[in-house]
Amino acid sequence: MICIKKDTYLEPIVEDIEIGDPIVMMRYLNDSEVLYKLGQAMGFGVSGEIDT
Repeated sequence: MICIKKDTYLEPIVEDIEIGDPIVMMRYLNDSEVLYKLGQAMGFGVSGEIDT
């Protein structure tokens, strides 16, 4: 989570989700670019496989 908060693209999104309601989170769940970048930051590949 620390590396996600240091990412200049993801930091405001994560903060928005943390202080927002479920509707805010749903807005980002429909954004493929955000999901892709979150997946990369958490170590998941494009297919959903864990990067080693």
